[in-house]
Parts: sequence; C-alpha cells; structure tokens
Amino acid sequence: YVVGGFNGHDVHCSAEVYKKGKWKMIRPMSSRRSGVQAIGFEGKLYVVGGWNGHDRLTSGEVFDPKKNTWNPLPDMIVPRSNFCLDIVNGQLMAFGGYDGHTVTARAEILNWSTNAWEEVGSLPSPRSALSGVSVPSKALHRSFVDEIRSYCSLKVPDLQNNFEDSSSSSEEDLDT
Repeated sequence: YVVGGFNGHDVHCSAEVYKKGKWKMIRPMSSRRSGVQAIGFEGKLYVVGGWNGHDRLTSGEVFDPKKNTWNPLPDMIVPRSNFCLDIVNGQLMAFGGYDGHTVTARAEILNWSTNAWEEVGSLPSPRSALSGVSVPSKALHRSFVDEIRSYCSLKVPDLQNNFEDSSSSSEEDLDT
C-alpha cells in the first residue's frame, strides 16, 4: 500500500495497492496526509499522523480491505509527522517525529482495551524522519532488552517469558 504524500504543491489523501504487477487506486483516506506512517496489522492497514498542509495531525484511520472502508482511530496524544510507527507486543507504537514546533522524543502506544493512546516514555534523544523495525521477542536476548530499557525510558510490556536462552539462539530466530 501507498498512502498520502506530497507532490511539491498538494498533500494527498489518495491510497493505492500493488496487486498482480499493477497499482490500483482504493478508496481515499478521510484526511490529507504527508509525512504519515502506515503499517499492516491483522489484515488491516493502519495510517496515523502526518501533516495536512497546515498542521501536524494526531488523527489516524484504519482501512479494512475486505469492506473497502476507512474508519477513524483514536487521536494520538502528540501531533506528529515523519515519525516511526511499529507494532510492539500487538500494540501500535508511535515514537519520535516532528510535532509542528520541535523534534520530539515522546513515545505512545494505542491501548486496544481502552481505545486510547498512552504515553510510554521517550527515546534517548529527539529524532525525526527515523525508521524502526520489530524483531520477534524470542530472537532477543534478555541482556539486550535490559540494556535497551536502561538506555531508553520506554515502558514496554514485560517480555520475561519470551526470551531464548543465549546458548540456544541463532540467527535463524530472526527469520520471518
């Protein structure tokens, strides 16, 4: 999928999907978004934040390809564009980006049970136009996660039961 964007003059609300060697337009988003983040999760496309040509956005929307519909998501706490969006332990997590005034280090997670975003700390330093990737927790060594937790002030749910013994892990654990 490709969503939103900026052509040098206009911010777009368009959305497209690449199937069978061709790009196909799908139903447009409800908001124009540039510097937006999108991620696929459980068969749906989640699109959050961005810039509409005037303001940084807190809003988000989710596309259901089976129904060809966009539905609103709860607003993030921090407006942001050019940030990172990832899935962390089954939850959407947004961190970093530009809030319209400054580069931010703040991070937040969408709590599915409360249907609201919650702040979960900050990155070690503010950053924008960043990238991130999820690594299956069984591929991580406890010492690595402990080091990250001490370096960042992020409150990430405990992964205590998801670690491999360092003597039994291999690079194959990273295959997805």
